[in-house]
Amino acid sequence: SSNVVRTVLQAFLQLPDNAHVYYGPDAYMGANVRELLTSLAELGDDAVAEIHEGHTASSVAACLPRFHYFQEGKCVIHEMFGSDVADVVAAEYADAYVTAHLEVPGEMFRLALLKSRTGFGAVGSTQTILDFINGKVDAAVAAMQEEKDGGGTLTAERIRVILGTEVGMLTSIVESVRDKLRDSGPVAAGIEVEIIIPVSSESVTSVEASGAGAGAGATTDEVLGGAVVLPGPSGGEGCSAEGGCAACPYMKMNTLAAVHRTLDLLEEESESASAHLAAQEPDAYAEDLGDGSESVAARGCRPIVRMQSFQAKGVFPDELVRTVSS
Repeated sequence: SSNVVRTVLQAFLQLPDNAHVYYGPDAYMGANVRELLTSLAELGDDAVAEIHEGHTASSVAACLPRFHYFQEGKCVIHEMFGSDVADVVAAEYADAYVTAHLEVPGEMFRLALLKSRTGFGAVGSTQTILDFINGKVDAAVAAMQEEKDGGGTLTAERIRVILGTEVGMLTSIVESVRDKLRDSGPVAAGIEVEIIIPVSSESVTSVEASGAGAGAGATTDEVLGGAVVLPGPSGGEGCSAEGGCAACPYMKMNTLAAVHRTLDLLEEESESASAHLAAQEPDAYAEDLGDGSESVAARGCRPIVRMQSFQAKGVFPDELVRTVSS
């Protein structure tokens, strides 16, 4: 995701003027890339140059009719909570910075993209989001230092950031922010950074519903620090803040009873059991493609090698350009 926009723009730069680019990995990211390219074309040449020095606003606009993505792809989790969460963020966190990864639902991405035009948001890869948050911390520290040098009174400042990406990124953000604030010394004592993670309502459990009783004479405040809700869905369902199994009707089919039933079938020797298990086996692919040219593994490695070359040199190899152009 960190180089998807530059990859698309570089492809348009090296391929013939009538070439089309079909983006297939992710429907949401494909839609967001189109949204981002459209925004770049509107922002002007300077904004485009920050993303790719070989393009202008007019050249990006000319690419849009030839950029395509897989529009039929859907994620049930994104569909179930994407717009609702974005509405809450827009209504109740108007003063916060908003960040969005390229893979988030379109509503959240558009909100962050709109905020980015005024410096109150960022869209892109996880590294882009991390750099944005670090930049806001650096700016706050610099402002505090300037105030101190001018003999002014230092005041507290809270930086609120909506983290529109995977929860796993939180650790790297916290570590980075802590390091910056610690290294800045006493001047940063009044700076707080609040990371707000938008989650599905099904991924939050009340203390009462969780059954987290105090026990052993301790009060709930002593055990949970006064918290009235706990992160994570009830009953141990799921592993993500987006709701995971708690919000996905398909994952809910994978019950413990279904697992036990499958294990029981492994011990049976009947034809019906064998037929049921055979239906669950993944499709096997033939190593030989049938034309005698190369194996599936060899053909599958080819785009990886091309991408490695692009990452190392910043341009696509001539072999790829010739193949696509021929």
